[in-house]
Amino acid sequence: MNRAGRMARAGLLLLSAACVVGFSPTPPALLSSQDKAWINSRGRLSSPPLAGGLAGASMKWGKSDRRGPQTGLDAVSVVVKGGFSQLLQLVTPPSRPRYGGGMLDERPVGLPAEGAEMDEAEVKDYLARHGVDTSQWGTGLARTARDLVKEVRRGESVLVDGKRVIYVVKVEITDGDYELFEARQHILKNGSIKERNRCLSEKFGPRETPLEAAHRGIREELCDVVGSRPRVSFRESKGKSDAFVAEGYSSSFPNLKTRYHFYKVKCEVGGLRRDVTGTHFVTDEGKGRLHEWEWKRPSSVAKRDAVPLEGAYT
Repeated sequence: MNRAGRMARAGLLLLSAACVVGFSPTPPALLSSQDKAWINSRGRLSSPPLAGGLAGASMKWGKSDRRGPQTGLDAVSVVVKGGFSQLLQLVTPPSRPRYGGGMLDERPVGLPAEGAEMDEAEVKDYLARHGVDTSQWGTGLARTARDLVKEVRRGESVLVDGKRVIYVVKVEITDGDYELFEARQHILKNGSIKERNRCLSEKFGPRETPLEAAHRGIREELCDVVGSRPRVSFRESKGKSDAFVAEGYSSSFPNLKTRYHFYKVKCEVGGLRRDVTGTHFVTDEGKGRLHEWEWKRPSSVAKRDAVPLEGAYT
């Protein structure tokens, strides 16, 4: 038998193997009657596939409803029917943005992929070397050095040049002509109250895009109203800038300058309307914090960028 014949027969053997592991027992129309007879003589196509196929997968020639550890078996069908180019598309599918693309659907370059391995002693030494006075930390609304360590280890902030750098998404939730604002936040642990007067804002976690952080913030802070799987419809920015940088001091960590990388998004959330919640309502995040919300007309509120950073963000 010549080389071409051996290669053709090897391809048909792959075809028969596909039938055994759970592909549809009906061969593609591209097989000739002679080819079918040759394979049937080896007891492959004449026998039903293994019960349920592999892991109960539902497979057809050239397609599979399943992805996972058995992708290599799916590839057998693709190679036989569509050639090597389809195999490449199956093994390395194109990455598609979750929300339609653009800057808000991409992870910021400066955001860490994971948290830094720093302990409390290292953080305190870092702050001392940069002249940060921590004498007020742990009193009133101020948090402790241990809280900063947790934030850094979670990847929510980075310490650079004596500054705390965080990425924040500002979520403007609308209902007609009204926008939702967090009026204040109640800390149950010590009974303190933080005045907010701003839209929902959420710090990025590692590997999160602005829109993913926004979706998580809605889910966590408004779960009492919208549930654990909120229906969020993000709106286009209509050419306006979606990001800006500002520096200021946070009430959470006095005397530690913070550089904020802000990203702004607008959206509507299913079930989150004034006729459902009323003009004022409260939600429990479940982490010892209550959020007090208020619907306002944008014209009755000062511009977001003009609101001082002091005490406005964590």
